[in-house]
Amino acid sequence: MLRQAVLFLLSALALACQTGAAQVEEGAVLTRQRREAQAWVDRGMAMNDNSTSETLCYRRAIEVDPRYAAAHFNLAFALQKRDELEQALLEYREVMRLDPRRADAFYNAGALTLQTRRDAQEARACFNRFVELSDAGAKHDAQALDKARGLVEELEREIQESKKPDFHEFYSAEEIVAILTRRITRGGQTIYEARRAPLLLFESNSPELAGDAATRQMTALRDALTDPRLAGKRFAIEGHTDSRGDSVRNLDLSEKRARAVREWLVERGIDAARLETQAFGEDAPAYANDTEQHRRFNRRVEIVEESL
Repeated sequence: MLRQAVLFLLSALALACQTGAAQVEEGAVLTRQRREAQAWVDRGMAMNDNSTSETLCYRRAIEVDPRYAAAHFNLAFALQKRDELEQALLEYREVMRLDPRRADAFYNAGALTLQTRRDAQEARACFNRFVELSDAGAKHDAQALDKARGLVEELEREIQESKKPDFHEFYSAEEIVAILTRRITRGGQTIYEARRAPLLLFESNSPELAGDAATRQMTALRDALTDPRLAGKRFAIEGHTDSRGDSVRNLDLSEKRARAVREWLVERGIDAARLETQAFGEDAPAYANDTEQHRRFNRRVEIVEESL
């Protein structure tokens, strides 16, 4: 038995040595590749003229070591200076994938995204990540950080504004859940939220749920509120009106609308303790009351998650 145990230990030791040797050999290959790639990067940086020859040096580095983020970054920067913006953006994205803590890649990608396609959501995500990394201690330019903070706020407002025309006649349960869980965080802190579902349920001057269309929408809302992602959360049901009629009467009308929604939900199994009503009358329009369509958008109930 002792002899078998010794033989087993020797066999295991031999296997461990072989595995270690293989890992050392693999590491040596990677080190040689990285040194060769670095040499090509250094050659390109020595040119420092954004020429085709410089970009070829970085491309050669990438061929040698495709995972070398610095080579991709230098190529992206040179392409950006040559106004080859789409290709530069692709390379910055590759840097972001390979080295997700390289703050300047996120900043440059955000700037190019705005310049080439004006995709506010993608650009905001890039600038937001740049700010997160900078706040966490990544090397950054102070002026760029201030600018990025301003751009994040500006793009958030733009995105929110662009969503205003997207009032739907009907939201599915999945769409309502997505709206009520949407948020952007930085460093664990929520900095932007869009947890507000506007529902069009009422005809002009009426507190009654408007027929089959309203019933269908309310059924989707009930299904959303029973979704596990919203389980246990509390919501305010905010009633609104357009500006036609007396303001005092409109405040009362908006309260009746909010109560009608709450009562419908409670009757169908939603815990009453999760729901409260608030009335705003005509005082919080989503749009100016200048067209019939805008007045319809203002004649709404909004479902808003409450902070616990």
